[in-house]
Parts: sequence; structure tokens; C-alpha cells
Amino acid sequence: MKNNLMTIIMVFAILIIGQAPAFAQEGISEYLCEIGEGYYLKGQYNDALHEFNKALMVNPQSPKAKSYIRKITVR
Repeated sequence: MKNNLMTIIMVFAILIIGQAPAFAQEGISEYLCEIGEGYYLKGQYNDALHEFNKALMVNPQSPKAKSYIRKITVR
């Protein structure tokens, strides 16, 4: 019984740890987008573009980063 409980705990821990990087990537991408938005609102488009590109490196599916990059490159 004790071995079964320990096995279940280990499996759970592995599953949780395996998910952590995905959450961390989204958080980092969102943070970089917030920095980019600040630059964008100040009219510092090159700096904003740099931050949004970094956000896409972390999370290539970031809709916010993609949207702002389109706005900046259309200008």
C-alpha cells in the first residue's frame, strides 16, 4: 500500500513538473507583450517590435504579439 501511494505521488509530481514550462512560457510571453505595449503607446515602435519578437520566440502562438507586430509593420 505504501509503495502504491508513493508511486502515485511520483507520477503526479512528474505530470505537474512537466506542465510548468508551458505555464512559464505563457507568463514570460505575456510579460514581454506588456513591455512592448508600453513602448508602443509611447511611440517607440522599434523597441516595441523588439519586445514582441522576443515574445514570439517564447510563445510562437501569441496572438497579442502577432497583432502588434502587424500594426507596427503596416505603419
